[in-house]
Amino acid sequence: MKLIDSDLSKIIMIDNSTISFKLNRDNGMTIKSWFGDDEDDKELLQFMQTLTFLYYKKGDVRNWIKKLQKY
Repeated sequence: MKLIDSDLSKIIMIDNSTISFKLNRDNGMTIKSWFGDDEDDKELLQFMQTLTFLYYKKGDVRNWIKKLQKY
């Protein structure tokens, strides 16, 4: 993310592997793996509530991610 000169205070990375956001760990949130064959998978839909919450919050998303990960 630093290579593309992005404002990391506004970026959330979601992945099933923490390796994906290894260099920007504070911006990362993990999600359960999905392999395309589980029609009952609702993980991303459940994640939408968290993303909506973060969308409306003021300030650095990394602070909010830290707070949310404690729960």
